[in-house]
Amino acid sequence: MSAGAPAIGEVLGRGLRRGLATGWLLARIMIPVSACVAALQWSGALARVGRALAPAMGTFGLPGEAAIALVTGGCVGVYGAIAAASPVALSATQMTVLALMVLTAHNLIVESAVQGKSGASGLRMAALRILAAIALGALLWQVLRHADPGPLVTGGPAAGGAAAGGAAAFAAAWARGAAALILKIFLILAALNVATEAMRAYGWFDLLGRKLGPVMRFLGLPDRVAFLWLTANVLGLAFGAGLLIDEAGERDRYASTDLRDLHVSIAISHSLLEDTMLFLAVGAGFFWIVVPRPLAAAVAVRAVRRLGRSAAPPDA
Repeated sequence: MSAGAPAIGEVLGRGLRRGLATGWLLARIMIPVSACVAALQWSGALARVGRALAPAMGTFGLPGEAAIALVTGGCVGVYGAIAAASPVALSATQMTVLALMVLTAHNLIVESAVQGKSGASGLRMAALRILAAIALGALLWQVLRHADPGPLVTGGPAAGGAAAGGAAAFAAAWARGAAALILKIFLILAALNVATEAMRAYGWFDLLGRKLGPVMRFLGLPDRVAFLWLTANVLGLAFGAGLLIDEAGERDRYASTDLRDLHVSIAISHSLLEDTMLFLAVGAGFFWIVVPRPLAAAVAVRAVRRLGRSAAPPDA
C-alpha cells in the first residue's frame, strides 16, 4: 500500500456506505414497481396485457406480460425491470433473453442525457440502443429456442397458489419474494461498491486503463479512450456520469471521432459488472448476457465509422 493511500478500513466503510445508499435507492424503485405489477397480476389485468402483446413478444420468445419489464427497464433502469419481471413466470432462457435486451436498452432518459453531455447525440444513442436490443433479443431467441428452457426463475406456481388463497396470501407471498430479492441484490451491490472503492483508492483503475490496449483494438476504439470505456463498464453511465462528462470535456485530448466511437460502444455495452450481476441473481445465463454485448458494440463501432466515411464530402 502506498503512503498516501487510505486504510483498508476506510475503503471498506466508504464502499459499504455507498452500497447501503444504492440499496436504499433500489428499494425505493423496486418495491413500488414490483407491487404494482403484482397487483396487476392478481387482478387479472396483467394476463390481459399479456394476451394483447403476445404476438409481438413472441419474436423474443417472451410472454406478453414481459413487455412491462422491458418498458420499465427502458424508462427506469435495471432495478425496475427486475422488479417488474419478478411476478411474471419466466424460464431461465426467457430471463436470459429479457436480461440481454434490458442490459442493452435501459434507463434511456438518464443515460442518454449523460451521453448527450459527454460528446454524443442523446437521441441517436437512445435509438441505437433500442434497435440493438430488438436485434440482439430476436437473435438470441433464435439461438436458444431449441435448447432446454430451464426451470422457472420468476413468478410461476407459487404466485398462482397465493392468488388462489386470496389477496392477503398473495400480498404475503409477494412481500417475501420481494424482500429476498432486494436482500440478494443489496449484498451484490455492497460487494461491488467495496471493490470499486478499492480500485479507485489504490490506483487499480488507472493501472487497468493502461493495460486495455488489446481490448480497445478488439472494440475498434483508440487507446486514448480506455479510461472512459473502463469508467462506463465499471461504474456505468449514470454512476460514472461525473467522470465521463469531465473527461470528455477535455476536447484537446480527444478527436470528435474518438468520442463518437466510444459512445456507440458504451451505448450498447456498459456496466459489465454491476448490471450483469443483478441479472445473474435472478437466473439469467452468464455467457449470453455478457458476450453478445461487446461483440455487438465492436460491430456497431465499425459500421458507424464506415457510414461516417461514406457520408463525408470528397476532398476539394
